Amino acid sequence: MKIRWRGHASFLIETGGQRIVTDPFNAEVGYPMVPLEADIVTVSHEHWDHNAVESIGGDPLVIKGVGAREVEGIFLHGIDSCHDINQGRDRGANTIFKISAEGIHVVHLGDLGHPLSAEQVAEIGQVDILLVPVGGTFTIDAQEAVAVTNLLQPRIVIPMHYATPH
Repeated sequence: MKIRWRGHASFLIETGGQRIVTDPFNAEVGYPMVPLEADIVTVSHEHWDHNAVESIGGDPLVIKGVGAREVEGIFLHGIDSCHDINQGRDRGANTIFKISAEGIHVVHLGDLGHPLSAEQVAEIGQVDILLVPVGGTFTIDAQEAVAVTNLLQPRIVIPMHYATPH
């Protein structure tokens, strides 16, 4: 498995001959728009900087929302969460995606905006690699990210959605 950060909350995950892109963004975000094709695209929520599916080439299967599915030996599990501390009333819903392949469990928290409940932690289960927002403006901040990380106990943590020149 290879994981490459594309910018913002977007990653390219290559596994089992499949290319997965998480939360694609458009040119307005400011990161370079490198042409990219994918087989699967996950969208954590419907904000413009996370759902620019049209920016991804090929004919990807777009996965949104909660529930479990298997695609070509890759298991994707969407877990319900919120984009804010007020149960989504401020910024709406957010889907946490657990992507399991090659015996590795990658969890992309999207724009998580609140601490995780015991039920969410149980539903997420084993985490090998955690892709966690740390920006604090529209997501959890660095201290909250540490708390989430301590709950999930991943082997590897990759921060995302934080201040960069873009």
